[in-house]
Amino acid sequence: MNLSMHWKSCQTLHTLKIESVVVTGVTTDVCVGLGAREAADRGYQTIIAADACTTLSAEMHQANLDAFCLAFGRVRSTEEIVQLMSAADV
Repeated sequence: MNLSMHWKSCQTLHTLKIESVVVTGVTTDVCVGLGAREAADRGYQTIIAADACTTLSAEMHQANLDAFCLAFGRVRSTEEIVQLMSAADV
């Protein structure tokens, strides 16, 4: 993503008063982790959908999810996320 597109996305989320984001993707230790940390650093409540991302090994995947939980946000299954969203009437 280029920088101007990134800032436009941030402005759009802010304008829409979005407070929480769910992050999914292919490489837990690269794209997913980086995007989730950036969102958390910008003040968004951030959840990584653990079963909606992956990487080269199960151990690497879990280590990155564990590290994210320590300082940045939450990790939940897609089923748990859907339940949370349903309870919040999103």
